[in-house]
Amino acid sequence: MKLLFTAAAAICMCAGSAAADPLSQEDQAFIMASVGTVKVTHECPGYELVPGALVKYGDRAGADTERIWPAILEAVRINANMDYDRSKLIPEVTRLVNVTADTLIDHSKKDNARFCKHWTDFYVGLGLIRRKR
Repeated sequence: MKLLFTAAAAICMCAGSAAADPLSQEDQAFIMASVGTVKVTHECPGYELVPGALVKYGDRAGADTERIWPAILEAVRINANMDYDRSKLIPEVTRLVNVTADTLIDHSKKDNARFCKHWTDFYVGLGLIRRKR
């Protein structure tokens, strides 16, 4: 009986993490665009975010923006060594934010002019960033 209880407890403990909603392709694209646009506007002079465009982009794509957006913001805050709300973190989101940021940093270090040309054209085309006014 003790063994059965231990096995049941182990299954219950594991079920919580297994039941977490996985990130859909739309969620992943939303996360990468969110991190990418911020990185591009930081690295490439003369560009700014279009207010409200990122969440609209995510909504239009079918991303779970209600769940994902706060987690993106907190993952960025933790990476910037700022205070953050741990209750809003989603490990899968934090990991993808980290990988995306690291990849973009590497690309910008290799050839920043090429990086800026490619990504500003891409994100302007999506309506997520624009030239500063």
